[in-house]
Amino acid sequence: MNANTLIVAGDSATLAGQAPLPMFSSLSVGDVVIGQHDGLFSLNDLHQASGNARHHAPAQWLRTDQALALSQALENVQICTIKSNRGRNGGTYACKELVYAYAMWISPQFQLRVIQAFDALARGDVARALAKANTQPARSALDKLRLQRAQREVLENAKRLKDILPDLSDAAIQAYTAANINEVAGLQLLPFPTVEPTWSATELGKTWGVSATAIGRIANENGLKAAPFACSILTKAANCERQVTQWRYTHLGVGKLKALLGIKA
Repeated sequence: MNANTLIVAGDSATLAGQAPLPMFSSLSVGDVVIGQHDGLFSLNDLHQASGNARHHAPAQWLRTDQALALSQALENVQICTIKSNRGRNGGTYACKELVYAYAMWISPQFQLRVIQAFDALARGDVARALAKANTQPARSALDKLRLQRAQREVLENAKRLKDILPDLSDAAIQAYTAANINEVAGLQLLPFPTVEPTWSATELGKTWGVSATAIGRIANENGLKAAPFACSILTKAANCERQVTQWRYTHLGVGKLKALLGIKA
């Protein structure tokens, strides 16, 4: 299968070979990714994200009456509050409630940034969480997420078009999808289908000296308005701007029509 083949299955459509968006389960504030351990968050990383001022160090806050009282209240309801690790990934880790309180102690503005990042991630609002993260990997992932959402909308529109016009050929749907996805992406993500030559009833009628209406009637009577004898496309109506469905006949369909009309050449 081509790496960029369009796949439509059930109620969903996607591009085969398209890498999934990376999952961001970690919290980022500013340019700092906040480390996690056993469901707790690194106060040292939050300190760094806040500007790393010495008077805002976690050890300074943990000695305050507010921190001691909140820690005790959380322990009373059996919430694990703080852990200290040594070594490479050492530091002080705290639960979300203490993270909020620590951020508030630093400044209301910093607490707001932390709350917004937490809330966005908790709601599954990946785009907003990545925007709040403001790191280069997050910005790149956000651009990718927006692109995939735009591509998904094109694919959904293609499926709706197929539902509205069930006779529209797969090649026509592929061409519509390729044109729109490639424009959104700014590059050739999806190739245009290779389409064999086809002819309308009007074109055949002019060549054979037969009316397009007669060709259409014979095609209807003999089941030729279907693959592999014909395909339907969207085209502009002759006398107005309205889009209409037009049947075009393949080599196989032309051969059948010739036989039915008694045309030898």
